Amino acid sequence: MPKYFTQAQIDAFKERGYSDPIRFMSPAEMRTFRERMEAFERDHPADDGKLVQNPHLLFRWLDGLVRHPVLLDGLEDLVGADILCTVSAFRRKEPGEGTYAGWHQDAFYLRYDPYFLTCFVAFTEQTAENGCLYVIPGSHRGPILPHEETEDDRSLLTRAQRITAPIDVAKAVPLEIKAGEAFCFDHKTVHSSPANNSKDRRISLLLDILPAHAKRKGSRDTATLLRGSDRYGNFEILPKPKDDFGPDARQLHRHACETRDRESYKGSAKRPPALA
Repeated sequence: MPKYFTQAQIDAFKERGYSDPIRFMSPAEMRTFRERMEAFERDHPADDGKLVQNPHLLFRWLDGLVRHPVLLDGLEDLVGADILCTVSAFRRKEPGEGTYAGWHQDAFYLRYDPYFLTCFVAFTEQTAENGCLYVIPGSHRGPILPHEETEDDRSLLTRAQRITAPIDVAKAVPLEIKAGEAFCFDHKTVHSSPANNSKDRRISLLLDILPAHAKRKGSRDTATLLRGSDRYGNFEILPKPKDDFGPDARQLHRHACETRDRESYKGSAKRPPALA
């Protein structure tokens, strides 16, 4: 029996390539987490890049958020009882700066067999005005399209990548949700997000979610076991952070980023901001 979604919603996810919202926290509750993240930005400006990759390994409060039982109930309905998270990433889109994410598929640079999901957690309200995510329904049923790496400084993406094949953007739909909500989309779903034209920041946390039986193409990666058990050993399972940005947490974070980036930055001249 599903724990959060109805069977009809699960079937719709498989058909469209994205889920309905998982409502696991109120906007007021999420505001507390936003304030914690922004306090870190103010107090540690030289370490801001560490929020771009695996911040859930740096803070006990963020580790607790990604393990919220209602959020995990929704994830379990989509990937099964044994849930891994291979990476987390804050995406912060400032008002008026023109930063954006071009059309892309997460599966292009990150290959897992049989699949993975991106879980998009809203730290602030996500609207068309502030540059919410747009997806092309059903695009996950097609192939992985050709991409190119660019030097566009306005891009929020790891390698400023974008799809080079024709895309029918007229089919795109906005995924507007409130702070404290989340949705998931398939690793092959074509998506993008435009610039933030509001007066407030747009903040989200992205989680790469996969079943424990999945395998990564290339070198072995690290992962956090969020629920269930790991009977497969396809990933190095990491412990929970012991402190908040303390020496143990920073060491754990650096190990995870170095391990992942050997594969995800292969062939690129770009340097991971989390390791700068």
